[in-house]
Amino acid sequence: MLTSTVTLVSSGAARSLGTRPTGSNDCKPGVADSAAPNVAQLRGALQATGYRELGALDFELLQQQQQVVLRGRVGSYYLKQRATAALQQVRGVRSVLNELEVMRAS
Repeated sequence: MLTSTVTLVSSGAARSLGTRPTGSNDCKPGVADSAAPNVAQLRGALQATGYRELGALDFELLQQQQQVVLRGRVGSYYLKQRATAALQQVRGVRSVLNELEVMRAS
């Protein structure tokens, strides 16, 4: 049985959530673990946008699938898109699932 390491990152602090079973289609054989992104690379990509709001976002990194799940709230659709674009540029990220909510100021 294959497993996937899951790391939850909240405001710069990472903690491992252990492993999850994965199906046969969840990972591709022959992909080296060294190609997988790490938490520091992902946090750095969000901080490099220059938007403090993005630098503080929570995300979940599914190592085996090389997928990043973004969670939290941002102030505009632009920031939501900018977060996805920044993480897609990180070497080894195969996909970004953006679950960010846009909360407009009242």
